[in-house]
Amino acid sequence: MIEVLYDKSAPLEKTFNAHRLLGSKVLSPEGLVVGRVKEIRISPDDMDVEGIIVSRGWFKNTIYIGKNYFKKLSQESLILSIEPTILIEGREVINFEGKRLGKITRIERADTTNAIRQIVIKRMFHQEVVIPGKFIQGIGKSVILKESYDKPEAVQRT
Repeated sequence: MIEVLYDKSAPLEKTFNAHRLLGSKVLSPEGLVVGRVKEIRISPDDMDVEGIIVSRGWFKNTIYIGKNYFKKLSQESLILSIEPTILIEGREVINFEGKRLGKITRIERADTTNAIRQIVIKRMFHQEVVIPGKFIQGIGKSVILKESYDKPEAVQRT
């Protein structure tokens, strides 16, 4: 039996045992397994959950994801509200007409947010093309560019 003692906080039955979340899957909105919850990070000032540390397995970077990117929490998984842009490296980039342009080799984000400043894709003969993030229409198994994307605006590197 648990003796309950609270005043203005949530009652026990409306809370969640954070310990059970450890080791559970972290999923993108499309169902991609991002990794597993390794740590739950709490603010020492107000004791609110601020984010989680996600383990992605051997030879992959560990990720810290802030609570503003959480969509749903259950005892089996945590579902994100975003497709983490740091995981799109290696995906195909396709223009609005369906033509494959190349694969992403590098991503530049706006500071620590999920917003993409630009992507670098590798084309045939080791040619690199920089595409500003404003031209990205959607992210899924591949990255689709907006109809307004015009090749000459992309900066080419060799």
